[in-house]
Amino acid sequence: MKKISIFAILFATFFMISCGGGESLNKEDAGVVYTSVTGAIAEAQTEVMSQLAMKAKLNGKIDNFNIDENGNFTGKLEDANGGRATIMGKGTYVDSLYTINFAINFVTYVVQLQPGDDPENSITLYGIIEFSYKGNPTTNEIGYSGDVRVLGAINGDAEFDLTINTSPGKVEVAGTVAGQNIGNSTSY
Repeated sequence: MKKISIFAILFATFFMISCGGGESLNKEDAGVVYTSVTGAIAEAQTEVMSQLAMKAKLNGKIDNFNIDENGNFTGKLEDANGGRATIMGKGTYVDSLYTINFAINFVTYVVQLQPGDDPENSITLYGIIEFSYKGNPTTNEIGYSGDVRVLGAINGDAEFDLTINTSPGKVEVAGTVAGQNIGNSTSY
């Protein structure tokens, strides 16, 4: 339940953005892209953390997920419409601390923005985002960097340069998504 609470805080934090110049997406569209990208990454992160800590495979959405004894891993995330994103990286779990770095390559990853199959209510992501995670579930630093092209209900490019620091009772967000400046500290 706490993970959902932190994600909700991060989502709400995104909407406390001050606009910058020259961005290809407005604040609302950048928020939709942020939520879509981080949602896919969260699925991969959950699988990686499970495999590293418990050496147990989840019945998640990642197909052909393989991790070797050195923590190198690959996999494929598929959306409900047959689109995909590939994942490749490395992770460790030592003394209850994770260090995870991976790239997620959105090849044709479709995100439905509203229930149903209507293509007018979806976006397709293309591009690569680098993800990093260091810490444990309560105290960590997360990073997102890279670029995605978005086509569908929203069209444009979104560059990610974002850092999120979490400690007990506090989340700090800094950086940009699609040219939108983000900076906030939230206590919970």
